[in-house]
Amino acid sequence: MAEIRLDFFYNLQAKEFIIRFESSSQAAAYQSKNNEARILDDRRHDAWLPVGPGMKYLRSSSRGMAVVFESGDAARRWLSRTILGELVVFEEREHGVCFQRQWSPEKLKERIGDFRASLGPPSDTALPYSR
Repeated sequence: MAEIRLDFFYNLQAKEFIIRFESSSQAAAYQSKNNEARILDDRRHDAWLPVGPGMKYLRSSSRGMAVVFESGDAARRWLSRTILGELVVFEEREHGVCFQRQWSPEKLKERIGDFRASLGPPSDTALPYSR
């Protein structure tokens, strides 16, 4: 099965992070696990996240964008709310959270729950009692 790609952005004006999912059902499943996530009507694939308390700055790393915090505790607290990150410690003893971009469908489902569309396609067959 094909890997699922997630994109991560930081909106400087809104001071919020954006996780862009491949489908709106993935974004909705994520929002059900993280009640801080917002999904805008005109951007159903994006989940917007507030900045975590204690965030110092953003930096690049070999794993992608890292959100660096003033303490390991602050990083762990934000990680527990964001669900899709992993804790990293840089050489300078900075604690951060990095976001994995490539996910197998099974691993993503473990983190955010079932993200299949809730309703299947309509059936062409009429029900016996509907005639």
